[in-house]
Amino acid sequence: MKPVRIRFSEIFPYVRYVQRFLVSDNAYPVFFQAYDNRIFYVAKGSGTAYFKDRSYRLSQGDLIVWAAGVEYRMISDDGSTLVLLGSNFDFTQQNLHISYPVPPAWETAFDPAQLLDAAVFTDDTPFGDIIYLKNMFQLEGDFLEMLQEYEVQKLFYAERLSSILKSILCLVSRRAALKTAPDSKTDSADRMDEIINFIRAHYTEALSNADLGARFNYHPNYLNQLMKMYTGKSLHQYLISYRISRAVDLLSTTDMSVSDIAQQVGFQDLCHFGKIFHAKLGITPSAIRDPSVKFSAR
Repeated sequence: MKPVRIRFSEIFPYVRYVQRFLVSDNAYPVFFQAYDNRIFYVAKGSGTAYFKDRSYRLSQGDLIVWAAGVEYRMISDDGSTLVLLGSNFDFTQQNLHISYPVPPAWETAFDPAQLLDAAVFTDDTPFGDIIYLKNMFQLEGDFLEMLQEYEVQKLFYAERLSSILKSILCLVSRRAALKTAPDSKTDSADRMDEIINFIRAHYTEALSNADLGARFNYHPNYLNQLMKMYTGKSLHQYLISYRISRAVDLLSTTDMSVSDIAQQVGFQDLCHFGKIFHAKLGITPSAIRDPSVKFSAR
C-alpha cells in the first residue's frame, strides 16, 4: 500500500473492529503481524506484551498501541486471564470498503503488500512506534462505549466510533509526549494539569515563567518546554490565550468597559491589551460587541 503522509491533526480514524479480548498464557505461540493498527486497554489481569526488540509488563489500567505490520505476541501470567478492551483501526478512511475484521497473520505468512494502513506522520507525534502507557484508567469508559457502539450498531455508529477513538488517540499522544521528557516526574500528566489549573485560577495576576518555575520547582526553561509538549503552546502563549478567551467572554456577556475588562483579565496596559487582542482575533475589543463585524482567530 502506498504511504499516506499526514499530520496528526488530519487523522480521521476508521474503526474496523472493537472487541473484548481474552489472552491466555498460550494464546500467541509465535509472533503475529496485523494488517491494521492495534490499541488495547488492560481491563483486568496481568501479563506481558512481546515485540521483537522489547517487552512490556501489562496490568490493569495500562494501554498499548502499535502500528500495522509490527511483530507481536502476548501472554497472561500463570493462573491469570488478561482481559483487554481494544480496537483494530486505520488512521485514515482509505479502506472503508474492508469493514470486516482482518485477522493477524503468523510472522512467516505476513504479506506487507496487504497492509491496510500506511500512515506516515509528518509532524512530531509518537504514533508509528509502540506506545506503552500506565495508569490510563480514565479511558476505560471510552473503550466500553466503543464496544457498545460496535456491538449495537445504531445509526451513525461508525461516525461515533471514529470520534471516540480520535479523542482517545489525542489523549494518548498528549500523555506520550510528556513521557519522553527527561525528568521521570513527568511520566504522569497530573503535574502539568496542576500547573494549568493554577494558571487558570491566577491568570489575573502577574505571572512570569520564573514565578511558575519557582512555585512548581522547575527551571523556567524546562517548564516552558514541558508546557509546549503538553499543550502545543509556551507558558506565555497559553496564559495570553486564556486571558483573551476570558476577555471575549466578558465582552460578550457583560456591560463592563474595555478598560475594566483589560484589568480584570490581567492586562495592566490598555494599549497592550488592544494590540494583543487584535493580533489574536483580527479586530478590536469593542468590535466584539458589534454583530456586523466578522473576525477570525489567528
